[in-house]
Amino acid sequence: NAYCQDNLLTWFDWQHADTDLIAFVAGLIALRRRFPQLRGTNWLTGNVDAQGQRDICWWHREGREMRVDDWHGGLAGVLGLVLSPPDTAPEAPSLLVLINREPQTIEFTLPPGQWQLHCETSAAEPLTSSPRQSASIVSPRSIQILSQG
Repeated sequence: NAYCQDNLLTWFDWQHADTDLIAFVAGLIALRRRFPQLRGTNWLTGNVDAQGQRDICWWHREGREMRVDDWHGGLAGVLGLVLSPPDTAPEAPSLLVLINREPQTIEFTLPPGQWQLHCETSAAEPLTSSPRQSASIVSPRSIQILSQG
């Protein structure tokens, strides 16, 4: 247990810390603060709320909701999820998280609307924003986070 070790095993050399990693984690923390869906304290259910939205919708790369067969077919490590704004922040935009665990690049057809990319884990500058129209290319073994609007 590292918590009980006060020696070289757990001491951190901050002078030689990976500043890119620190900046990336700080950027992820900022995204979490910005988007209430990333701070949820309840389990996501997929149930419809009073506004007719589900808290989560599983998204297929072909631009549709996932079906039961999709969970058992090829490329099971390629999926997206749409997170609706919570009841406590209805003005927040929907979020789209695209996940590619595969060794090849995957193109996702996006849900209708304008999307803004906020995080692309494979990029040299992973927290640079850019617009996306109808599709997004997701690099091998990476994740993208987008917001609608």
